[in-house]
Amino acid sequence: KYHHHHKRLIEKLIDYHLSVFLDDSVLLHYEETWDSCHGTAARPQHAPRPQPPPRPQPPPRPQPPPRPQPPPRPQPPPRPQP
Repeated sequence: KYHHHHKRLIEKLIDYHLSVFLDDSVLLHYEETWDSCHGTAARPQHAPRPQPPPRPQPPPRPQPPPRPQPPPRPQPPPRPQP
């Protein structure tokens, strides 16, 4: 009796962790691992997970001020023709 309760507790805990912390690829991996150990029939059914709220976009970085252009080099005077 205690063991069964304990097992339910673990399944609930796993469900909670899956629903809160893990993304789909990890969930898929967990299910595949479960299938290979226990078979598909024994897989606990997960409640559909609520969609996480969209993450707020970080504010755009301020652009650095443009570098001042160096002044143009003075042209050398033309060589006198011989």
